[in-house]
Amino acid sequence: LLVRTREILEQAAELIGQETRPEIAVVLYPSRSELLATTCVPLWTGGSYDGVVRMALGAEVPRFDAVYRHELFHAQIDYAVPGRIPAWLNEGLAQFFAGEVPERDLMLERMLEHQTWVPFSSLEAQFRELQEPADAKLAYRQSALMVDWVVDEGGEAAIARGISHLVGGQDREQVLSIMLGRDDLSGRDLLDYLEER
Repeated sequence: LLVRTREILEQAAELIGQETRPEIAVVLYPSRSELLATTCVPLWTGGSYDGVVRMALGAEVPRFDAVYRHELFHAQIDYAVPGRIPAWLNEGLAQFFAGEVPERDLMLERMLEHQTWVPFSSLEAQFRELQEPADAKLAYRQSALMVDWVVDEGGEAAIARGISHLVGGQDREQVLSIMLGRDDLSGRDLLDYLEER
């Protein structure tokens, strides 16, 4: 697990174009119920990062690895851009990095069908405050979609460009525009991308 942890942190640092975090604390709980009871995170949480990566043992290996990659990405981005990354970018990148892609996504299909989206400004704050699983799922899925949009239009280099913008102390509300190289972006533009995809 130590070797795997170092590999994952190095891969995360490479994706965002920043220095690898030199150390990290990881706590492994014997069960998911103990993780939930100890951390008081919402029931939909599979792992957490609060300065320490916290994981439950017992999940099948592919699922454990995906959640572990997700949480270690949070640890790496927190080291690179402490307190400066918008929640949508943090969560969207963690999902992208962990390879968390559903085969069929009814949530995104419904966004298109109803022509709705979560306002970008509502995705700035941490998602821990979302107690309803449906609200959390929508926030996570739209965040992942926004990162897919960035990668499809600008490649992974656009991610590093956005992180450099944040490391430099620039306006965090402009990071999506910086990564896409376009101004005045709206949810309508996101739906246009989703429809094309």
